[in-house]
Amino acid sequence: YIFDATYPSFGTMHSSSEVHMAASKSNSGTTAAFGNLFIEGTGVSLNFSGKPIIQKSMTIGPGASMQTISGTTYGKFTMMSGATLTNYGTIIVINKAGLSCGSCTVPSTSGTPYYIFYYADAVPQASFSSTSLVKYQSASGTQNMQPFTYGNLEITNAITTALITAAGGNTPGALTANNLILPSTATFSLTGANLVTINGGVTGSGNFLGSPSVNLTLGGTTDSLFFASNGKVIKNLVLNANASVKLRSALEVTAGVSPGSVTVNSGAILYPNSFLELKSDSLGSARVAPSSGKILGRVRVERFIQSKRAWRFLSMPTRHISGQSIRVAWMEGATSISSNPVPGFGRSEEHTSELQSRQYLVCR
Repeated sequence: YIFDATYPSFGTMHSSSEVHMAASKSNSGTTAAFGNLFIEGTGVSLNFSGKPIIQKSMTIGPGASMQTISGTTYGKFTMMSGATLTNYGTIIVINKAGLSCGSCTVPSTSGTPYYIFYYADAVPQASFSSTSLVKYQSASGTQNMQPFTYGNLEITNAITTALITAAGGNTPGALTANNLILPSTATFSLTGANLVTINGGVTGSGNFLGSPSVNLTLGGTTDSLFFASNGKVIKNLVLNANASVKLRSALEVTAGVSPGSVTVNSGAILYPNSFLELKSDSLGSARVAPSSGKILGRVRVERFIQSKRAWRFLSMPTRHISGQSIRVAWMEGATSISSNPVPGFGRSEEHTSELQSRQYLVCR
């Protein structure tokens, strides 16, 4: 256990050994080979500039934080085969390449971008508690974000784009977080992801950058959901039970041979604020999937029509909030075949039980 910022020099330790760093240090240039390394203690912060080796495990305890030193070389960790990372505290990711890569080694020459953790194994082994935080905090420009099941995520003001990548053995598209903090000057690019799930909601007015293949699932409360104008398309939007999401900029749900959908689960409310559009083309049309929640506000619904003369039966994809039916909307509230409340408009639908068929009589 180390309770003083004057750290001793370490060499290569036994793989079963433990070192508990319980004192803050602003510049740790250690290159030691640790067996099991612990950073622990509320308020304890370690900044690494060296190239330490982890043989078995590294653990950041509750209330503690670690990061690498900003510069031309950056601190970097080599995670030996079987080594694991466990975060209960805070990891600050300054390195532009992101948090980790698999089946890779620390570069021998200076240059950027660098990862923090270089795993010998193909798939990085990392776990994050539900209360932990990972802050992607590059000084400027684009920074990569690897898909993990995070606790909480924060993208700082300095980042232009946090790009989700599947580099280094991470499973493509599997990014989950409890909460996301996205300041107004940050952009969170979903490029490279198939599924992004934010269980607790989004805080801040930064932009998402969508793509036609990404599925976005939101829980909790998001008062301001923004999409960049050059990335306003996603495949599927899902609101988990009891979620509340307010859309603040244009969002399109993709059409095509495998069109997207919007799903609002029980107790959830989506406020589109006239920004949501369900796209349609010759191959398919986006839709509102079976939902037990509510969509309160206007949604623009496209419907592709083949280039030939024919009668078209177009209808709302969901039941109107006030209970509006086809009879009310299309038939002007008529109560019988002879009823014609608004002459010259509407349509009459007649059922002939003997033929077990339907006849559609168009008024105008």
